[in-house]
Amino acid sequence: MKYSEFINIIVESDPRDWIVNDEYGTYIYKENLSVTIKREEIDFSDQGRFYEDWAERFPDKKAYRQKYFLCFHQTIVEDFYVVAVDGFRSYIPYPKLENMTITQFQYKVGSIINILSGHSFDEYLRRTKITVTN
Repeated sequence: MKYSEFINIIVESDPRDWIVNDEYGTYIYKENLSVTIKREEIDFSDQGRFYEDWAERFPDKKAYRQKYFLCFHQTIVEDFYVVAVDGFRSYIPYPKLENMTITQFQYKVGSIINILSGHSFDEYLRRTKITVTN
C-alpha cells in the first residue's frame, strides 16, 4: 500500500467505520483491519500539560498533550498530536496558531478519535475558533 492510499482510507472514512476499544485506546478500520489508530498513554504530570489560551477556554481549564499513532500492519506510519481539553471531553488537533486552522486530514482524524466522547467535536472547534482549511 502506498502512503497516499493509506491517508486516503482515513480521509474517506466515516467515524462509524471504525471499531473502537476505549480501554486499549485502539481504533480499527472495519474495511481493512490492517489500518489502525492507537492512543499513547497520557502524561498527567506537569510535563504533559498544554498551556495555550485556546485550550483553556473551557469550564475545566486543564489541557493535556495526547499522541496517537496512525498504523498499517502494526507499523507506525505517522504520529498525530491533539490536545485533550475540558476534562477530556474533546481531543483537538494542534492548530496553526497564526490563523487557528487545522487541515481536512486533521479534522477527519479528530472526528474519528472523538467518536466516543459523546460531545460534539464541531462544537468544540467552534468554541476554540478553529476552522478547517481545504
